[in-house]
Amino acid sequence: MALSGIRMPAIVSAMGRSSWWVCPERRAAAVQEISASAPRPFNDGVASNPDNQALFRATAGAGAMAVRQNHFPGGAAAFFSDDAMKHSTEELSWDDLRIIKAIGEHGGLMSAALALDLNHSTLSRRLSALEGALGVALFERRRTGYLPTNAGAELLALGGRMEKDILSVLRRVAGQSQELKGELRLTTSDALLQDFLTPVIASFRAAHPGIQIDVIVGNRALNLARGDSDIALRAALAVPDNLCGRRMATVAWAVYGPRGGRLGRDLLPQTLHERPWVSYGKSLSGLKAHRYVRERVPSQNVSYRSDSIYGVAAAIRNGLGIGLLPCMHGDLDARLVRVGPVEREVYDELWLLTHPDIRKSPRVKAFMAHCGRAIEAQRDIIEGRAPRGGASS
Repeated sequence: MALSGIRMPAIVSAMGRSSWWVCPERRAAAVQEISASAPRPFNDGVASNPDNQALFRATAGAGAMAVRQNHFPGGAAAFFSDDAMKHSTEELSWDDLRIIKAIGEHGGLMSAALALDLNHSTLSRRLSALEGALGVALFERRRTGYLPTNAGAELLALGGRMEKDILSVLRRVAGQSQELKGELRLTTSDALLQDFLTPVIASFRAAHPGIQIDVIVGNRALNLARGDSDIALRAALAVPDNLCGRRMATVAWAVYGPRGGRLGRDLLPQTLHERPWVSYGKSLSGLKAHRYVRERVPSQNVSYRSDSIYGVAAAIRNGLGIGLLPCMHGDLDARLVRVGPVEREVYDELWLLTHPDIRKSPRVKAFMAHCGRAIEAQRDIIEGRAPRGGASS
């Protein structure tokens, strides 16, 4: 789903090639008027037509603002020269906007280059070439990072709107295929993938061998609106409003210790918080489990923290402490045992989500239905009603 090479419509095309803007004499007069209007905001009627305003402000508007703020020593006449106007309207591509967006979103060249899979020096040269062609600085180079100028902010906003529109069209086009073939991209956490989703994918592939599955693992939320993934299986209490799907189950949590270990024996509720504990790191501070430990367990008793459910489970197995785990993980691990009942105030909701533009895609519909049936079949495990042993719910 490559987006490179998509060209922006030229402003001269949007306004009409017979308009006053194409005439050099009239344009020169307009430049003088714009340059003389420094005290006034640029968008006070210069581009009043809503259909033209976004494109006009993104190029000509950016240049006029830069002139008035002394960002372009050559003056308005130089920015609005025939050569500069030709590049800024007919040669500004989606690739250019992607570069501007990445630098603006990441605040620097190094992380933006990684996001775009480009070399740092290549990205620096392309930004310099773009600023030189447009005749305006798009970013202020500060010690703390790259900060968009007013001109850069205009192009960042335009790039965001274009990306949203392009991806929306591509999703709808891709979703029109009625065949159960092609790629399906899923995103989930490491624990959900191993404990639940991998067997579901295997049975789905057996029924639909023409579909290739691409799984993206991570605890951070991916942006389905930007095409990062087609379907998300997430344990969360809040989901984005722009996604559609179902709350499939409530994920129960309980306190676990190592089976057969010293920490797993003789634990009384009144002394539970006095034992060594394992907890979650700052990146997972939104978990109810993180708050439970923070509010009840003295900080000196927390011997280990991890930003992964797997990390916490491994620490518990190896005797570093007791800790909270989802029952659908802890109850399936023969090396762990519940040392307390299900903690009713510690829970998540299991959501199966997709984007509205592709919800009717046969591939998406087929997988979501298959996954929904699998979740229903394992609801007792997910909601903590089928413990392997130890304390009951």
